[in-house]
Amino acid sequence: MFETLAEQWKPDGDEATWVLPETWGQGRAAFGGLTTAACLGLARSVSDRTVRTVHTQFLNPLTPGPVRGRVETLREGRSTHVVEVRLYQNDRLAQTCSVSFVSARADSTPVAGPPAPEMASASDAMQLPYIPGVTPEFTQHVEFRFAEPNFPYQGGKVARFAGYVRFTDDDELASHERTLALLDAWPCPTLAMLSKPAPASSVNWTAHLLAEPAGGLHQFVYETRAAADGYSTAVGTLWDAQGRCVAWTEQTVAVFG
Repeated sequence: MFETLAEQWKPDGDEATWVLPETWGQGRAAFGGLTTAACLGLARSVSDRTVRTVHTQFLNPLTPGPVRGRVETLREGRSTHVVEVRLYQNDRLAQTCSVSFVSARADSTPVAGPPAPEMASASDAMQLPYIPGVTPEFTQHVEFRFAEPNFPYQGGKVARFAGYVRFTDDDELASHERTLALLDAWPCPTLAMLSKPAPASSVNWTAHLLAEPAGGLHQFVYETRAAADGYSTAVGTLWDAQGRCVAWTEQTVAVFG
């Protein structure tokens, strides 16, 4: 699914249309990882460079059904190509996404990402089940395995999740769109400190895609760096099955509880 998002957009004059599928709900809106991956798919219509950074603002809920998209180049230079995507539904702006595409520079100095952390094996980690009406609808498409004893709504002392994650449709598929969506799949770590369920909604999100994507189960560590006045800043790192640091994420999340 994620690997065909660019082809799912249908040109329509100066815009393009996409049908947001059912079963990807997250509260009253669709899963933001999917809609942001769709933004990246549309951005590819104007750039064939490598995606490096994606920054998105969630403005209004998107729901299953037709979505209109507009794409515009903001700047195109020898090394970078910055593209803006806007998503509309029911004549209302719902999401904006700024995508930075890059070309490799021969004079660059490489810096390795952090190594994969030591944690319980995937077979020993606790798998989160999909429970209709309890867990978000989109989680039926995701395999979560918690490798540490921190879970949502357990009244814990640490705002942190760590474990393994993948989409269940095809373990061998890989794309930056899939990696991007994996980064958004886990709940805000602040929820680990709450003693009862409470809504949480992403306000904005920045994702850095640091390596070529890979399939399979990924390790993820997600931590709240600070939270006050109902807003959390959460950061996370994603490693592939070979232990490569493939992506990094930061989100501002409104937590209503």
